[in-house]
Amino acid sequence: MRLKGTGIYRIREWWYFLGLPILGFLAGKGEVKNLLAILALSFFLGCYSFSLNEIFDKRLSRRAFAYPLSSLFLLILLLFIFPLTNPQKLIIIILSIFASIYSLPSLHLKSIPFLGTLTNSFGFPLLIVLGARQINRDIFLLYFLYFSLMLLAQLIHEFAHLTEDKKEGITTAMLMGKKRERLLWFFLFPALLISPFISIVLFLLILPMCVHVVYLLSKKPDFSNLRKVYRWENLAIGIYLLLHYSLPGW
Repeated sequence: MRLKGTGIYRIREWWYFLGLPILGFLAGKGEVKNLLAILALSFFLGCYSFSLNEIFDKRLSRRAFAYPLSSLFLLILLLFIFPLTNPQKLIIIILSIFASIYSLPSLHLKSIPFLGTLTNSFGFPLLIVLGARQINRDIFLLYFLYFSLMLLAQLIHEFAHLTEDKKEGITTAMLMGKKRERLLWFFLFPALLISPFISIVLFLLILPMCVHVVYLLSKKPDFSNLRKVYRWENLAIGIYLLLHYSLPGW
């Protein structure tokens, strides 16, 4: 398959995740001088993770490995250049390992039911912890909020790609089966329980719940469209939280 240039990094699919370290920075009383470093590391981590996954998903040629390897090189270089705390370095190393074993054919965590799903759900919210200087109550709550939101996002993604994934292995969605796909909206309950404690406006979570119920109770749920809707809903929640922690009175 032909290379896609920098499109192999799929930045359009994950750029909004850079809001997570900023959220951690704001909620965890981070240092301004440290923020640029955290964003640069998060960016190259995203480039490495998604380009590696793209290579194995699309079976690209060996030349394509120049993209993830160059991103990994810059990631390691910046890890030594920037003055980071030991916990921050550990998070970068953990996320890099997760990204590798998730995609590599010999390990292919992506195709292991539950484990592959949970890896994404646990991994992305660590970017919140990465941006924080203090691991306070709000950081814990934000982590579990985004864990629950990411868990649902991952399951929606798996149901949307059910046909393609059957060629690669067994996913959590496959084990759940068609009969249980309409129960996915139950996964929003943990987010609803956590949200009042971080002063989030409840309708931001109640609205997507209503949308999901309509989608999932229909005769043929369209998970590709639901995935797009859910992405914008989470973006709205993220913008609200950034405003909440950066503007007094929110």
